[in-house]
Amino acid sequence: MASIPRSTRVLLDRQADLRSDHGALVGLWQKETSRLVGIDASGALRGGFERRPTGEFDPQRHVFLGVGGGREWFAVEVGVDADTSSIHTLREGTLHNLEEEVVATAAAVLGWHRREPRCEKCSGTTSVAEGGFVRLCNDCGAQVFPRTDPAMIVVLLDPADRLLLAHAVGWPERRMSLLAGFVEAGESLEAAVVREVDEEARLRVTHVGYLASQPWPFPRSLMLGCVARVEPGEPRVDGVELDQATWFSRASMDDAVASGDLVLSPMGSIARRMIEAWRAGSVSAADAAVAVVRDAGR
Repeated sequence: MASIPRSTRVLLDRQADLRSDHGALVGLWQKETSRLVGIDASGALRGGFERRPTGEFDPQRHVFLGVGGGREWFAVEVGVDADTSSIHTLREGTLHNLEEEVVATAAAVLGWHRREPRCEKCSGTTSVAEGGFVRLCNDCGAQVFPRTDPAMIVVLLDPADRLLLAHAVGWPERRMSLLAGFVEAGESLEAAVVREVDEEARLRVTHVGYLASQPWPFPRSLMLGCVARVEPGEPRVDGVELDQATWFSRASMDDAVASGDLVLSPMGSIARRMIEAWRAGSVSAADAAVAVVRDAGR
């Protein structure tokens, strides 16, 4: 089981300096080692990683992702009926390392092109530029870039080192996961953890720490994994967003998973990686080292 990394490997070299060089992109497209991944509207990879580009490079359709693993990576959007022989998603947890970077990047950029084809400033039509990472407005000339929404997700621990899991309204029965929520405008990551934990579980965070991140292009999130300690107390949910929240020791979680009473987050998610890291003892309250200081006048 993958644990939270203590180092970071960047396996996809995006080579952004080549994005504006059409001739260079055509040259990479034509190389024997180049590969074209097909991503559908759900963000799923269809057809695997060994598809060679064919035909001419179309800068309005084909996105240059970068170079890695001895390959030059391009992406194109495909229909949901395309190549059903091999389908992979980030949620499955079957993609690792470079494959995960390639699919996450492709899904995020292609999803942006599909959802936001017009200029965010004047609503004019736009054309794709910079290898797929920019749209240029044909009316006002503005450059439009992909957007990423930061969201916190937290290993929340009480003084007994128990982990809080919650069930969201509308989820399948018995499925539970970590508390999570978007970082608001003008808010730090640490402040978002404090606010979300208070809003969702009515618990008071005392210390926060950062663990790791994961791009989650559904549609455009960046999940920022944290660990936090709270004062003693029982969670209280609002019944609107969450309808259950429960403290688990490692032993009680093992028993609940074994009996089928608890279904954890999908294997490909950072939530599952964080939960498993806590179960293995590689994430603990000691990782939440930054003290929360509140306004004494409140």
